[in-house]
Amino acid sequence: MINFFKELIKRQIYKAVLSYFLVSWLFIQIASYTFPMMQFPEWSTDALIVLFILFFPYAMIKAWYQSVPPIK
Repeated sequence: MINFFKELIKRQIYKAVLSYFLVSWLFIQIASYTFPMMQFPEWSTDALIVLFILFFPYAMIKAWYQSVPPIK
């Protein structure tokens, strides 16, 4: 388990996690303010949150594989 965390630090995945959470938080804040003005359904903000949660593993896997150098 310690090797896994060392690998996360080596590949700088923590930057991807932090960026993902900050952008998600920003979009949710904007949505919670603007969606009622645009008369979207009440569940639309909840749907956005669920989408961010569902796409989190995909974003982390993509960040992991982008940090791997290409095989020559």
